Amino acid sequence: MDVNKSIRTAVDTGDTKIGLRETKKAYMAGTLKLVVVAKNCPKDHTEEIELWDVPIMRFHSTNLTLGSICGKPFTISVLGVIDAGKSRIMDAVDA
Repeated sequence: MDVNKSIRTAVDTGDTKIGLRETKKAYMAGTLKLVVVAKNCPKDHTEEIELWDVPIMRFHSTNLTLGSICGKPFTISVLGVIDAGKSRIMDAVDA
């Protein structure tokens, strides 16, 4: 499975949150299903996310690349997935 394509499909067809603050709100609401973390995400962010009871996908590249894959003109260190839409990104976590 192409992880990059799965992330983009989730952003386009599902419900995602960008950034730690928005992802944390989804976690606190109990709707968060997956967190995608860029490899250069700040350590304090990563340590906080690891305490959550939610699957974490370590993205293989930087926050600049993750932002580009999501179709955004800015960097993204943390992406929260609430609904994967037509994406199969949840399969990558279960594998």
